Amino acid sequence: MIQSLCDRSPRGAPAARSPKRVAPARAWLIGLSLALGTASAGDLLPLSADQRQALGIQTGELGRQAGAVATGLPARVTVPPTQVAVLAAPVTGVIHRVDKAHSDSVQAGEPIATLTSAQLVEDQLSLFRAASQHRLAAENAARDAHLLKEGIIAETRYRTARAEEQRALAEVRALRERLRLSGLGAEEIRRAAEDAGVTETVRVRSPLAGTIIELEAVPGARFEIGAPLAKVADLSRLWLEVQVPVAQAGLVQVGQPVKIAGASASGTVVLVEAEISGAETVKVLAEVDAPGERLRPGQAVEVWVGAAADARQWRVPAAAVAWQAGKPFLFVEVPEGFRAQAVTVLSQSAATVGITGELKGDERIAIRGIAALKSIWLGAEAAE
Repeated sequence: MIQSLCDRSPRGAPAARSPKRVAPARAWLIGLSLALGTASAGDLLPLSADQRQALGIQTGELGRQAGAVATGLPARVTVPPTQVAVLAAPVTGVIHRVDKAHSDSVQAGEPIATLTSAQLVEDQLSLFRAASQHRLAAENAARDAHLLKEGIIAETRYRTARAEEQRALAEVRALRERLRLSGLGAEEIRRAAEDAGVTETVRVRSPLAGTIIELEAVPGARFEIGAPLAKVADLSRLWLEVQVPVAQAGLVQVGQPVKIAGASASGTVVLVEAEISGAETVKVLAEVDAPGERLRPGQAVEVWVGAAADARQWRVPAAAVAWQAGKPFLFVEVPEGFRAQAVTVLSQSAATVGITGELKGDERIAIRGIAALKSIWLGAEAAE
């Protein structure tokens, strides 16, 4: 009775306004936030089953998936240097005929162009003269050997004849090798040495089977010795030169898969360079398996680098990641409730995020109700 009289307002005075009432669920959330205080990575968020249901929290398996370490990376198709051959002019001369065109396939030993060379003729005649001189020197050395045996001449004379024979033989061998490097076959070299049979043309042949990716030879054009005429590449195996940002390069290792956007071809990382470029990227080389006809040397493509089979990397719903101060976290389910776990984002899309972190892989994480968990985690001020 006394309490009721005290609660009454004086006659004529306006009734006192009651304080604003807070919704029970919101008041409970604020109270829980105040009890926990501001959280950090590893903090425990105790929640009962009823509290989880009231907040609409749902969980799902972490799920082990080989998500991409990096996506949308620029890359260029190249040919491994062991599968490229540059065909140079073996002698100074003029292109007489071109046997192949750009992008044509060639077999090992198949001719690509024919040169006409005056220098080639002169080298063959030099071989004939040197071979003739060697034959004469050999005959003189044989005669002097017989005379020395008979005691007719001094040994010094025989030694002089023998030295001349060896000098002439060395010259013949050098000229033979020069003609071989000029593109002449063994039979053509033999005819030049024995019968002065010369040819003014030489055919430039491919040393390997592949595709002509560059062709400089044009009929009538003059080329100096050593000038490039064509480039042949074996395109059965290609490389990708991928530029990976420094922040993600540490996650790339030899053996990880590489996928080309818009193509069926895939590959494997074979080399991660240690040097950082001026653009703050690291060059990664990947070997493409069965490139097919859609990839060409020099072609610019876009790739993603996947995680290794045994990598501790997973893909989770984008909504499951809570961001705080620019850092990503997951709420991992534990018997008492949830634990805030710091993770590293590897890649992300509109629906999913690739992450890595101190996780086993069999955990369950919150996938719904993340905003409520974050409010509890950060305290009452964030909840307001």
